[in-house]
Amino acid sequence: MSNINEAARLAAHSKSAADYEAPAGIEDTRSAAEIQRDIERVREEMTATVNELAAKLDPQVLKEDLASAMKEKVEAVKAKAQALAHDAAAGDKKAIGIIAGVAFGVAALIIRKALK
Repeated sequence: MSNINEAARLAAHSKSAADYEAPAGIEDTRSAAEIQRDIERVREEMTATVNELAAKLDPQVLKEDLASAMKEKVEAVKAKAQALAHDAAAGDKKAIGIIAGVAFGVAALIIRKALK
């Protein structure tokens, strides 16, 4: 992706299909050299777009994104559990009930697994 210039990459982000169409009713007065430059510019913009899409769909990038999202989720659950434990230690009846319910559920799963 480093061989694609930054201007092409930025242009690819800000343009739509309509930007590449000739205006209706206006004669194209560009020279062959100007048309060739426009074709090269559009080619660079398209290459930049394709390269960015390929980078976003790279399995390693997707794996890293998933791992990062999972870490964030685990940290959020951990913080919530710590807050719940703190509330229970402070005597909050709702927090105590939630912890007791979770403990009962875990115990039931363990007993069920042991009886199979």
